[in-house]
Amino acid sequence: MFREEFMKYLLPGILIILCLCSQAVTAANPLTAADDQVKIDRDSSQSAEPVKEKKGGLLSGLKSFGSSVVGFVKDKKDKVSRGFNELCKIVPKLTRIRAFFKQKTLSDKDRKKLEELAEKNKHKGWPLDGDIANVVNAHYTNTYGELKKALESDCNWFECDVRPEGPLRQYAPFIDGEPRPVTAHDSFQTNGMLFEDWVRIVARSDRGIKVDLKDNSALDGVLAILKKYNIDERRLILNINITQPGSGPKAESDARIKAIRKAFPGCRIKLSPGGGSSVDGKYTMAAADRLIEYAKAAGKPVMYAMRAEWVTPELVKKLEPYGKVSIWNSTSTFDPTDVAKEVERFRSWGVTGMIDLMSSHKK
Repeated sequence: MFREEFMKYLLPGILIILCLCSQAVTAANPLTAADDQVKIDRDSSQSAEPVKEKKGGLLSGLKSFGSSVVGFVKDKKDKVSRGFNELCKIVPKLTRIRAFFKQKTLSDKDRKKLEELAEKNKHKGWPLDGDIANVVNAHYTNTYGELKKALESDCNWFECDVRPEGPLRQYAPFIDGEPRPVTAHDSFQTNGMLFEDWVRIVARSDRGIKVDLKDNSALDGVLAILKKYNIDERRLILNINITQPGSGPKAESDARIKAIRKAFPGCRIKLSPGGGSSVDGKYTMAAADRLIEYAKAAGKPVMYAMRAEWVTPELVKKLEPYGKVSIWNSTSTFDPTDVAKEVERFRSWGVTGMIDLMSSHKK
């Protein structure tokens, strides 16, 4: 019994220690340090040239002693300063350890700052009768910095990824209550924010809201928060992942679709094909059939989230009668040098949904 309890808490303990150690390694990374000039701290009493003995009596001795003291203090001051700067880099990451169990709420000061930005740029919002093909999407808005940048931009839709808070919460039985939704792309990301804080801010901007549900257990909380802040369903896209043919539930019995349509009958449900949906780098027609099954069960408006490098004209033609095809990419696998040209190519295939292409190439 004791062994089982010990093993239960061993993993989170090791992970936290690794988090701390990784910061120390980063600070001393020889790859990043290689570009820095090597600085040799030298006491001010030292010189590059040999020092010749001079006669000076008491006055000379006092002067030499004073120089030594000044050099010692200056040397220590530099070291303390460097240490403090390194500590400042590490502390924000250390303070996020709490988020492994429970996400903190934005401070009133930080929230107010973003709300003011949202109000200031409200004229950049999404018109309720807008054509979804004209979306300019801010793909990354999970963190405070990403959301601030998006609010200052001309993007008219904001995308966030949502999971339940506290990746190590299950190992802390003393924490009561259901985990709340947080903005996080990866399971161990802790620098996001509470989804409620995110929605409260974005709602004031009149931008469209695209929620990519990374963990199905967060759905009920997501819907409740969107309802609380009166998000108009015409400014809402909820993205869910679906399984491939032969696995998972039948589309008409998927509880997620029923919950979404009950809460927001007119919002856009975006369907992302799951693993195994491609062969030899292209989507299969079996994957398209599964998407169509879900599109029929969900009812319009529906979109499909299709990777740019896997989609084909034939697939677009098959899917479009049942919902709008949208295109997205990761620059690690599809990195266009001319985004406008790629958008034109997909439109020529009959793509009528949003096209959200990123590029690492400078304009």
